[in-house]
Amino acid sequence: MQIEEEILNELRGSYKTSFYSIYLNGSYDEDISKMSQKDQGTLLHEYVHYLQNISTPFGMYMSMTMYNLMYQSLHNIITNDTIHIPVNPVLSKQSVASYKNIMAVLGTKKLDRGQNIDWSKEIRVVLDTKDVEGTDIENAIFNVTLTDGKQVDIEIGAIIVMETMSALYQSLIDPKASHPDIPYNIIMKYCQKHYPRLASDTRKLICLCYASLYTLCPGAQLIRLIKDYGNNNSIDGYTAFYHFVYSHNVRRKVDGSLRTLTESVDEMIDNFKAMMANILTSKMEFFDDIFEPVRLSQKWVPVVSALYDKTPFSLNHLKKIIEYVGLPYIHTSYQQYSFPNLKGKSEASLDLIELIALQAVYSYFTTTKSDDKECELSYMCKGNKYNEDHCKNHPWTQEIACPFSVLCNAYEIDKKTIIG
Repeated sequence: MQIEEEILNELRGSYKTSFYSIYLNGSYDEDISKMSQKDQGTLLHEYVHYLQNISTPFGMYMSMTMYNLMYQSLHNIITNDTIHIPVNPVLSKQSVASYKNIMAVLGTKKLDRGQNIDWSKEIRVVLDTKDVEGTDIENAIFNVTLTDGKQVDIEIGAIIVMETMSALYQSLIDPKASHPDIPYNIIMKYCQKHYPRLASDTRKLICLCYASLYTLCPGAQLIRLIKDYGNNNSIDGYTAFYHFVYSHNVRRKVDGSLRTLTESVDEMIDNFKAMMANILTSKMEFFDDIFEPVRLSQKWVPVVSALYDKTPFSLNHLKKIIEYVGLPYIHTSYQQYSFPNLKGKSEASLDLIELIALQAVYSYFTTTKSDDKECELSYMCKGNKYNEDHCKNHPWTQEIACPFSVLCNAYEIDKKTIIG
């Protein structure tokens, strides 16, 4: 079982949620001012996904759900002498429930090919609550009319919230970037019809999207925030964001007590880091470092503060955020790849390398065999090391030393009988 929508796709790149990996269909330079405007915009778009992942309760909850699924699958692989591909372990009830909760709030990802929304028609908005494994899940639903006259329901879920926010941020550096309506533009076009003041205030709409990700039902929360703040010009996005996070309390499942959102996020980060320390054998470096600058208790939220600086948002603001928070793993269509290292450290952080290798192993062993299936990290071997038969059919063997084969050797997966 995998979260199929875990990869948030932008037209020229993607971000792999939970595995801190940015892919650019272009080129990357450590000095981002040397990159083309398109590549800069794409990097910003995917970097915003990274910030959503490490700083918001929804982003962390999505990752923790993914890790539980991965951990149980890898445990099955490691503890059995014979491995059948695809691996299909019996998962815990809690993991299944968390997975179903995530899937229930992701919402609509895209329209079928050739379908388009007729924006001249009215949009009917419904907030719907349903029980998913004992948890009340609230979704916002837009009933829209397509250009062929057909009416369809669009679930405004986390995918649309995250992509709306990233596309809006991207427009601040590359205003010519274009995207399909779903998942990127539907919120903006809805606001243009019903909340024109908000539609003309990119910074404020970004902040409302970001605030909604501090809940576990971002789509419904965003629609409520738009209703509350959409036509109120006296409150800017900075104020609206902090008003929400400082007034929103969270009830603990353990004892029913209420905590502030700041306390809740701090606790979630601590639990997240403890989970990573339990999964990884490498010393915690990257994961000990990246969460500290984005805690609400630090009182400097990069996503929001950069927008409301004294000068309009520019490439210099992105550079400042990267300097403050750091970069994830980056690879490109030019076969460039760059693992992050910590300040004052010349070597890449082994904990992130291990996590990326774990994800590649997990993906390979839980995916059904197909003609185009191969190790997700095969691009690292392109050139002298690349062997098509190895990367497609037996990447766990040791004739090519790469993160996949090194990890398989460490867990003695290469010594098992593998069928499939």
